[in-house]
Amino acid sequence: MRYRGRTRFAVVAVLSRDRAFTMSSSTTAHSAAESKVVTIRNRHGDIVTYSNNPAELPGCRHELDACLQRLGAFELLIKHRACRLSNGTIAVQDVNSIPFVTQMVNDPAADTYSYARPCPDTATRVATLNADRATRSEPAYVGYRDVSSVPASILKLAAPMPFEIAIEEHAYALTQLSIFKDRKKADDLLVRCNRNGTELRALLDLEERKATGEDLTLVTGRRDGVEKAGMKGLPLSLASYESFLKDFNEAEVMCPPASRRSDDQLRQMVGTLFIRDPAQRKAHLEAPSPSCPGSEA
Repeated sequence: MRYRGRTRFAVVAVLSRDRAFTMSSSTTAHSAAESKVVTIRNRHGDIVTYSNNPAELPGCRHELDACLQRLGAFELLIKHRACRLSNGTIAVQDVNSIPFVTQMVNDPAADTYSYARPCPDTATRVATLNADRATRSEPAYVGYRDVSSVPASILKLAAPMPFEIAIEEHAYALTQLSIFKDRKKADDLLVRCNRNGTELRALLDLEERKATGEDLTLVTGRRDGVEKAGMKGLPLSLASYESFLKDFNEAEVMCPPASRRSDDQLRQMVGTLFIRDPAQRKAHLEAPSPSCPGSEA
């Protein structure tokens, strides 16, 4: 029996070749994505590690976003769902992303995009643009019909390359999941988000919402314990101060941003530490606060 001019064995050979090509492409894409993974460090230079308490996740993600922002990593992906290739060309998801990334048209919502709120898909951007134009009685943006309608000079700047965007999204997902101590959990989330870093953010939002009051108490209590032990019993020296600050910072960055110490509280903490005698420091901490300035006179 023949199948479109090929023997059964020839058809099997063709299918096997195509499958091998697909597997090879998948392996290459994964390797390319892994090469783009960013090591996440907090503002103190320590590697961020999430230990599976969901109350830690807001703090870890805050440090993750801050790290990426400092490095400018995945910036085009966040702002345009795009990425720059080694030859300088910008890869985009589809043909109508080109006018946005080349600034031929202005996205009225562009200033709102961030790691926490990345750029939406092209259809949503076009709808937002046209709604804005309608308020000013301007004609709607209709975009390009297909890639053949894009001038060659523009395609040198940006061109649709979905495969490259998939690699960039995969790398962004791997970067976010690199903070997970529980690798099985990370692998599960990678599959659930279809290796898409932008889609992963919604899943991590859900993970954050699993935190209970007890979970939060564990996180802030660890920080409070380090602070209390150091404030009441630490003999002051440069080495002991640096050691205390390292332990405190490690515990503090795991707290959600809203539960962290304010600048004023940190200044007060450091000022108290510089009372050299632990006994005097303890008395200072336990002394009742004056009801108003000057009341102790």
